[in-house]
Amino acid sequence: MISDATPRSAIPQGAVVAMGNFDGVHRGHRAVLGAAMDMARIHHRPALALTFEPHPRRFFNPDKPQFRLNDITTKLRLLAGAGLAGAVVMTFDAARASTSAEDFIHHDLIERLGISGIAIGFNFHFGHRRAGSPSLLAEQAPRLGIEVDVQPHVDFGGLPMSSSAIRLALQEGRCEDATTMLGGPWFVSGEVIHGHRRGRDLGYPTANIRLAECCGLRHGIYAVRVGLGDRRLDGVASFGRRPTFDNGAPLLEIFLFDFNGDLYGRRLDCAFISFIREERKFDDIPSLIARMNEDSLCARERLAAAPGAFPLLGKIDADVLNPALQWGRELAISLRFRPPFAMESPHLLLASALRDLPLASGPQPSVDQRNVDQRNRVLVSQLPPWSWEAASQGSREEQPDRRSLKPSRPHIRVIQIRTAKIRV
Repeated sequence: MISDATPRSAIPQGAVVAMGNFDGVHRGHRAVLGAAMDMARIHHRPALALTFEPHPRRFFNPDKPQFRLNDITTKLRLLAGAGLAGAVVMTFDAARASTSAEDFIHHDLIERLGISGIAIGFNFHFGHRRAGSPSLLAEQAPRLGIEVDVQPHVDFGGLPMSSSAIRLALQEGRCEDATTMLGGPWFVSGEVIHGHRRGRDLGYPTANIRLAECCGLRHGIYAVRVGLGDRRLDGVASFGRRPTFDNGAPLLEIFLFDFNGDLYGRRLDCAFISFIREERKFDDIPSLIARMNEDSLCARERLAAAPGAFPLLGKIDADVLNPALQWGRELAISLRFRPPFAMESPHLLLASALRDLPLASGPQPSVDQRNVDQRNRVLVSQLPPWSWEAASQGSREEQPDRRSLKPSRPHIRVIQIRTAKIRV
């Protein structure tokens, strides 16, 4: 993977790139990727995907939830599965947003990447105020000495190939339509966490995964196929708030058929094959169990009708699985603690709290008192390639006895993670 931090000497010159946001890596995207790979094959060049993180919509509307079909890691795995030689991930920040289309072409595409060709979708725009277009690339191609392939709009099975259409299908529970547009089932990836063990008591032990807060998948019961390493396991899953019990935060709960093992801490890929029914509240536990039995039978039937249905995923290097090893990250963190004694030294509180975060190996982050401003915003610095920014919030309540607070730790809630330029 090539990032903004990759030295130019390490970038293969003369590659052909497929440029786009590629959220979902759907059939329309795959047409662009295929055009780039065909061009590269003819000229004996490597084919790379060129994409941006965070998604530009996320950058321009940071406070508006964005239902992304893939995070950066799952997107890279899908791109690897498409047969590309690698990927270029450019940080979309204020500097890149203000870069003119002409400068982007000359400095990023030609001077830095040294591309020999580019494939792009008919409606993809780039550069300041989206002034860059496929037609601009095509006009400048002869002078730049590059080949340009513009892919037209793609329909498949009467469905438009767009990320927005796929999001809508998932929001409405139309898994089969999403699969048609994507070219494979939509999937999520996450680590199995501990729950309340209610499923075990009901005879349906579940592997629980917390999805992103902005996930717009319809709440309900699904037939799913799970990837555990190279294994494929069928199951039935509930995604929602568990109205029969607590109506809590949305959680994905997966029951795997004919499986017995400890999955805590393991990472699973869960592909959504078919929507079975909406989430509902049951009057009593026997009624719930009876319906869970019916759901399991239905899921087995739906899965039997879709043998082998699973996204085509490639393998990526371990370092790439943690994108922050490749480019800087910023975290906006809300620290909630009992009252403002912590405001006397917020840098010490933040430094202590950040030590509890799952950072990559290497130097631990440090917080300098000089970086605390009047709003208690603290810049947390670390040696490259890390970059952290934290915001602390305290209450104005009466100050309690300090000694009673010593054993307690501040509660950390990660509000947002976004890529950013590396601060050194």
